[in-house]
Amino acid sequence: MNRRRVAWLGITLLALGAVSWSAALGAGTPPIGGPIDVQVNRMVTSLRDGDAEHAMGSYYPGLGAFFSLDVVRGPNAVAGKPAERTVQDWLTYALKALGPKLDLVPAGESIGISAQFYDYDEIRYRTLTIVARAATVAYPETFVVTLDGETIVDGSAVTVTPSPAPAVTPAAAATIVETFDDPAVVRTAWRPVSGTWVVKDGALVQTDTTGIDLATFRQAPIAGDTAITARMRYTADGPGSGDRGPGLLFNGATAGRLAGSQMITYTFDGSYLKWGWFDASGSFTFQGGMTVPSGADGAPHDVGAILHGDTYDVTLDGRTLAVDVPVVPAHGDRIGLIDTTAHAVFESLTITTLAGSAS
Repeated sequence: MNRRRVAWLGITLLALGAVSWSAALGAGTPPIGGPIDVQVNRMVTSLRDGDAEHAMGSYYPGLGAFFSLDVVRGPNAVAGKPAERTVQDWLTYALKALGPKLDLVPAGESIGISAQFYDYDEIRYRTLTIVARAATVAYPETFVVTLDGETIVDGSAVTVTPSPAPAVTPAAAATIVETFDDPAVVRTAWRPVSGTWVVKDGALVQTDTTGIDLATFRQAPIAGDTAITARMRYTADGPGSGDRGPGLLFNGATAGRLAGSQMITYTFDGSYLKWGWFDASGSFTFQGGMTVPSGADGAPHDVGAILHGDTYDVTLDGRTLAVDVPVVPAHGDRIGLIDTTAHAVFESLTITTLAGSAS
């Protein structure tokens, strides 16, 4: 009888210990490991919030930080596009956005990310891996990419000298600065497509922190070569409140659909600015991006596009991040604002028709 009591007592203590350990983890117990391990764990959480079904990561002293993902249906399942290409674009985007956050990894070590993905065209699983030196992880031209064990891109010998150039805006013919002081004017001039858009304290505010691709379009079209700048601010204050962020839309075919629109937007807690376009189905196609100073600091930031013919330049706070990015698929005349899982505040929109352009 005593043995039974001792056995039951032991089982009870083990159960209570397991519950206490689980509760402690759920209550926010600091992750086990050193400072680099803490950064790696944060990156794993960000990757799990993306398109990966599973994500793991570890730091190996003397070697670097490495992440492993499983992708069943996500960037590998874009209709009409090779799975290996879309997965490569996605991993490149993730590595250059997340990699710089691992700033405790020594510069001479590596940061790598590998995805096992299902190729629906070839009906088999494949593996794509991207590795970079920690010192140059923000620069995709230095990445080494392997597909199923074979190197397809080798940027290991490339050197980079980061130096964003000042934005050069051609001479202006006319400038309009739109503010959001009057709710009645905003209701007439803007057409919300999704999200919750309200006028508050002289700004246009999007308050839904759970939805994605929440957009509102300016009803009046633009014409000719134009420089567009949206002043916006937000704070990344927890999951669902700033893990992506606000941005600018242009090249829209109509004032009511994302399809065909170009987008420049913050993502990854405001640490990365990306640009691309929405295809006919509303799926986003990545064209480029860059790690930037935090846009989720609560301060105003100017996100802009300079449209000239069939290309555009990307600007942020008066500096050029990219030039001559192709306008895809055709040149539209609608512009708008967009937000994803962030409480975003848009203060103004500046539209400058460039000299010599159509009016």
